[in-house]
Amino acid sequence: MNSWQFTPIAILYFIAALISFSLSIFVWKMRDVNGKTYFRFLNLFTGIWTLAYALMVFSTNIMMKLIMLRISYLGLICSVVFWLFFVLSYTNSDNWLSKWMKGLILIIPVLSFIQILTFQYHRFYYTSYEFTEVDGLFVLVKEYGPGFYIWVLYSYIILIAGGIILIRGIINMPIKFRRQIFVIIFILLIIFIPNLLYNLGINPIAPYEPTSLSFVLIGIGFFSIIHFDKFLNIVPVAYNLVFRSTKSGVIIINEQGVIIDINASAEQIFNFNLKEIVGNNILDLMHDYKAVYEQLLVDQEFKAEIYNEKNNRHYEIITDLLYDYNKKIIGRILMFYDVTDRKQAILELDAYARTVAHDLKNPMNTILGFTAIFKEYENLNDKQREFTNYIHESANKMHDIIEGLLLLARVRNNKDIKTSSLEMDVIIEKVLYRLEDLIKQTNGNINYNNKWPLSVGYPIWIEEVWVNYISNALKYSGSPPYVELGATEMKDSIKFWVKDNGKGLTIEEKKDLFNEFSQLESRKNDTEGHGLGLSIVKRIVTKLDGNVGIETEIGSGCTFFFTLPKVKKEAVQ
Repeated sequence: MNSWQFTPIAILYFIAALISFSLSIFVWKMRDVNGKTYFRFLNLFTGIWTLAYALMVFSTNIMMKLIMLRISYLGLICSVVFWLFFVLSYTNSDNWLSKWMKGLILIIPVLSFIQILTFQYHRFYYTSYEFTEVDGLFVLVKEYGPGFYIWVLYSYIILIAGGIILIRGIINMPIKFRRQIFVIIFILLIIFIPNLLYNLGINPIAPYEPTSLSFVLIGIGFFSIIHFDKFLNIVPVAYNLVFRSTKSGVIIINEQGVIIDINASAEQIFNFNLKEIVGNNILDLMHDYKAVYEQLLVDQEFKAEIYNEKNNRHYEIITDLLYDYNKKIIGRILMFYDVTDRKQAILELDAYARTVAHDLKNPMNTILGFTAIFKEYENLNDKQREFTNYIHESANKMHDIIEGLLLLARVRNNKDIKTSSLEMDVIIEKVLYRLEDLIKQTNGNINYNNKWPLSVGYPIWIEEVWVNYISNALKYSGSPPYVELGATEMKDSIKFWVKDNGKGLTIEEKKDLFNEFSQLESRKNDTEGHGLGLSIVKRIVTKLDGNVGIETEIGSGCTFFFTLPKVKKEAVQ
């Protein structure tokens, strides 16, 4: 007798095994999501089940048949178990998968496999079995016992329960991705029905077992929903928990701007109905914000603020990209955060700051005026003159703080800034004139080239930026201070900088420099600062679409810089 008895149907079994193994390898290379590992092992053991069954059927060696029978059952049992583990993990229900629960789930599979390993010594799983020839094939014919039917009932319960859990999870996904439910149902039916017919003795392809053959179609089904419906890419219940439950509005659009899904909060914000809005282009539905949405479809990172007249609320829009498992952009998530209360609080705070500052300004000017007069008195003794100078200097410091607070408020609230090409040489002249006393007082030396590249900004504000940077350089530089001013052309901007000959800063000292009321501990007693200057610089430059920063090393001084957009060539011509 030959060792093998192949028939044309053997090809289908090997194809089914190959598809299962291929799916396992394919999923291995995908990005990590809940359940990915279980799904990989599910397909691995499905392939083992199918391959071992094929080798058992088409072998004529009894020992080979018995070994492959046990290996095929190992694949079958593990496939059922990993199906349940995958579904629970993928739908974010794996809180059920405690060690105790896993142990409980594994009781029947383990006992069933032990029965398979020892079926020759008992009649609980197979009441009888024999090797015989059926339709030209040398096969193992079995009569099933209680152990077999216990396993079949258990596996059907696991299969159906897992299918229901998975379908319920997918229902919570965007409408576009819910069509995969039909493929999942097809997969479940194509496993369940052939296997049920086989176990009932109604086998249309006897003596072959049909369930393993179904993995040809099952594998194709899984490949299709992975590619087209983002199966294993968007986690159903995790999506539901974040998307449905969040109080912020969320709209999901594809790359063309077509709305895929919208959560309840967004429906309420814009007075939309889910059924009416899904499938429409976001630009067609939100006419009032068309310019905003046109821009967000272009920019990968987008942030804007809109005002909704329907509910009298302000919303901040933040967009994030959606990627598939190949890291290809498939759409965007638009998140709408209600910032009405925050905006109102800022307005009230700014109004309070302006009111307090204005109310303090007049009496402070009066104090400055009187102390200036007192300082001119020749008959003041040394103690009186010291006190008068101290009052005058303190009043000056308070005056600077008031001016700083007012400038901060103006920068924050001024939305309609008319920027223009800057005459930087004129601005620098004004700055040096304002700092003339400080330059003389510190014996500072300021060096610069008066040829400046053209940039765009708001002259009055840029003057304040230079004043803050240069005055800091004079105060904190070496003795005497040497300060160098300059500019470096970049691709789309100009980098302006102020370099000093001071002792430099540590990484820790740099960290909070540009925060409001931030002042270095090591320098608080060196000069009369109030910690507003650099925060004003940051707010001004950010408002003008630039950025600020510092380059420094201990012993090598500091280079403070700010950037401004370049003047476009067509604007110069």
